Amino acid sequence: MAKLIINEQIILNNMKIKKNIFSVAKGLMFSPKQEVKNGVLLKLTGDFNRKKGATVHTIFCFYSIDILFVNKNGKVVDKTTLKPWTLKYTPREKCRFIIESYKNTFNSIPINSKINI
Repeated sequence: MAKLIINEQIILNNMKIKKNIFSVAKGLMFSPKQEVKNGVLLKLTGDFNRKKGATVHTIFCFYSIDILFVNKNGKVVDKTTLKPWTLKYTPREKCRFIIESYKNTFNSIPINSKINI
């Protein structure tokens, strides 16, 4: 478990970390509401870490979710809110980490913010 901290404020307290290709690909699909609220950190490696980073979708995700795209330096390079069953979203810049949580969790986080995990 990990914490998402921005400007010394804890945004997420019990994020699950997913590193292997299968758990990263799953993200929050089929997740219960409590796991969505706690959030998940997806660490991108290998095939996921391409020109623009991983493309995300919310197929089989039953809740609207907020998504932060974070580069290797811990800077938020893009963010979005996706409704369930959205087919594709590609971040504006290359990212190393994707953080997903329940809708409106990341409203106060501006792009270019520095995060700590």
